[in-house]
Amino acid sequence: MSGVQLDLEDDGANLSLTTTVDDALKQSEKNLFAVDLASNHKRVLIVGQNQNQIPDGTLLNLFVNVSATAPQGLYSLKISSTVGTNPNSLASSVLATSGTLTVATSGSATPL
Repeated sequence: MSGVQLDLEDDGANLSLTTTVDDALKQSEKNLFAVDLASNHKRVLIVGQNQNQIPDGTLLNLFVNVSATAPQGLYSLKISSTVGTNPNSLASSVLATSGTLTVATSGSATPL
């Protein structure tokens, strides 16, 4: 895999997402681009000007900011529209798993 695109969706009223690069992405000399498509929908693109494959490991960190007024409960974190590319610019499948976040008390969260 030499490039990846994915969409992240959350409960925009109580959560917000921030992404940062991690070691595997730094080693690949690729760039991380993220844009908000809507208040609860972020598109993430990992590409570069080289054909280097992205090494195994953590590509990015996802930080979930929980509103101080968020009620207790489960909140979905959805990953969709995933697509990858190999060094020859051919599409490659990417397996993505969505999840949930549990807000145990107002303003704190525990990932599941």
